[in-house]
Amino acid sequence: MDFNTFLELIDEKFALSLEHGKGKILPLEEAIKEYVKPNQIIHLGFCGGFSMGAIQEITRQFYDKNPNFHVACLGATTHVQYMLGANLQTPMIKKLTTSYAGDAYPRSTMVPIFNHHIKKGMDIEYCTVLTFTLMLLAAAMDLPWLPTNSIIDSGMEEEGYFKKIEDPFATDSSSPDQEIGLIKSLHPDVSIYHAWASDPYGNAVFVPPYGGDIYGAYACNGPVIVTTERIVDTDYIRRHRDYVRLPGHIVAAVVELSYGSHPSMFYGLDGGGYVEDIPYLLNFHKNNRVPEKLHGFVKEWILNVRDFQEYKKKVGVEKLLELSGRIDPESWKEDLKCQLENVDDLDSRPINEFERLVLMASEVITEILKERNYEIILAGQGFSNLAAWMALFNLSEDDVPLDLVAEVGFYGYVPRPGSPFVFNISNIPTCKMATNVIDILGINLGRSNSCAVLGAAQLDRFGNINSSKIGIHHLIGSGGSNDVGSQYRAREIFVVMVHGKDRLLDKVPYVTVPGKRVSTVITTKGVLRKIDNSNELVLTEYFDPDKRLKQDIINDIKENTGWDLKVARDVKRMSTSSEEKVNMLRLLDPNGFFLTHN
Repeated sequence: MDFNTFLELIDEKFALSLEHGKGKILPLEEAIKEYVKPNQIIHLGFCGGFSMGAIQEITRQFYDKNPNFHVACLGATTHVQYMLGANLQTPMIKKLTTSYAGDAYPRSTMVPIFNHHIKKGMDIEYCTVLTFTLMLLAAAMDLPWLPTNSIIDSGMEEEGYFKKIEDPFATDSSSPDQEIGLIKSLHPDVSIYHAWASDPYGNAVFVPPYGGDIYGAYACNGPVIVTTERIVDTDYIRRHRDYVRLPGHIVAAVVELSYGSHPSMFYGLDGGGYVEDIPYLLNFHKNNRVPEKLHGFVKEWILNVRDFQEYKKKVGVEKLLELSGRIDPESWKEDLKCQLENVDDLDSRPINEFERLVLMASEVITEILKERNYEIILAGQGFSNLAAWMALFNLSEDDVPLDLVAEVGFYGYVPRPGSPFVFNISNIPTCKMATNVIDILGINLGRSNSCAVLGAAQLDRFGNINSSKIGIHHLIGSGGSNDVGSQYRAREIFVVMVHGKDRLLDKVPYVTVPGKRVSTVITTKGVLRKIDNSNELVLTEYFDPDKRLKQDIINDIKENTGWDLKVARDVKRMSTSSEEKVNMLRLLDPNGFFLTHN
C-alpha cells in the first residue's frame, strides 16, 4: 500500500463526523406533550437559567387538567408563579420542593399566590439551596442519601427527606458537634434544562455560573428535555468541550428556543446572551400582589398566546435585540447613565432610614472585618447585600483583601453600579471564578475563613432567624441562608434588618437559620451584639438622626423589641456616614428598589 493510499485511509476512517447518533429535535409543544404527564415529579433545572419557554408550555397544556404535579426546583420565582397563577381554583402543583418561593428580582419579597394555594391544599417542602442540590446529586450517583451539615437545629429537621444521626466515625460521640445530617435522594420523573447550545443529539453547552448544575438530569428516572438558544453541529460541541455539562445519551428531546429564559437573564459564550427584561418583570411584580391580577397577567401573556414564538412577538423583536445588546460587560455604564438622567435628586435628597441602615451596617461590618482577617464574605439579599457591597468598597480603600461570593456560583466578584440585585448579570465578568452551588456553599465557605451578611424576616434574642413561615403562612424560605449558618460554614454572621416588635421576637415561631453564629444585628434603630461570652443579643449602639435625649432613644428601642432587651453599660451613639458614601450607595441602587421601596 503506497503512502497516498494510507492518507486516503486515514481521511476515510479517522475523520471526525459532524453527525453522531439519532437526532432528537422536537417542537416545544410536541416535546411537552410527549414527555410531561400528570402526577409526575417535574424537576425545573437551573444551570444558568430556567427554561421559561418550556414552563409556559406546560402551563398552557395542563392549567385546566388538575395534573397534581410535584414540582422540584432550586428556587420558585416567576416561573412557578406562572403555573400557580394560571388556575386560582385548583393548583397545578400539589407539592413544591424548593429552597425559596417568592420574588427574587429585583428584590426578595413574599408573593400572595403561594399562600393562596397552600390554603387549597398545596404543600411546600422546605429545603435549602445546598440540600436541594445534594438531593439530586445523591440520586445522580445512585446513592440513597448524602451527608450534610445543613438543616441541623432548624425547623427543616422535620421534613421527610432529612434524618440526623451520630457520626459513625466520630471519636467523641458525646459532643453535640458530632451529629451529621442525611439528605434523601430525589429522583424526578422528568427534568427540564435550558442550554446555551446543543447539537441535535443532546450534547449541551452550559455557561457558568452553573447554579444548581446538571445533577437533576442525571438523577432523573425518565426523560430529560433540553431547550437551547441554538442548535449547533458536533464540531461546535467539540470546540467548546470545556462547557459541555450534559452528554447526549442522557437527553430525550432537544428544542431550539432562542430567548428561552426570557424574562430572566441568560449568559452565553462569545459575548452572547441577554439581560433581564426589567420593564416586563416590574409589570409582572405589579400584578402578582393580588392573585386575581396575577391570573389576568398569566392569561394575557401565556394562556391566550399560542406558543413561545407568539410570546416573543408580543414582547417585540426590538426589545429582545435590545436585551441582547446590553449583555456587553461595559453596558452597565450606559444603563447607569440612563438611570441617572431620570433621577434628579440623587445627591440632594435627605438620607432616609433604609439608606442609614445600610451605611451604618457597612461601617459596623467593616470594623469587624478589619480585626478578623476574613478571606470570604457572602452577601445575602436586600439590605444585607448592599451592606456587604459597601463594606467591600470600604475595605478596598484600606487594601484589605476580601473575596465576595454569591450562592449560585459567583466567586470574587466586584459589584457594578446600577442594579442592587445580588445576581446582577453585570457582575459575572468581574468574577475570579464562576462555579456552582456546591463549590460556594458546600466547600469554599466551610474551608475558608469566611463570614456572611444576611437578612431576616424575624429574629429572636439568641439570633435565630425565621424567613420561612409563621404557622401555615409562607414567607419566602431559606435560600442559601441556612447553609451559610450551619455547622462548619461561615465563621460569623451579621444580620441587617428593619427594627420592629413583630420582627424582633422573644422566640421565633420557626428556625430557618440557627443563631449560634450570629454575632451582630444591625437594625434601623441600632446595633445588637453578643458580648461578654453571652448568647443573647444586647444593645451596644443606637442611631440618633433627630438628636433626641439618649434615654428617650433607648426607651423607644426597648419598646419596639419583642423581648426585654438588655443595654450595654457603655452603649454608644453612631454618627452618620459621609456624603460621598451616601452617593456611592445610591449609585448601587439608583432606582431605589431596596433603598426607597421597603
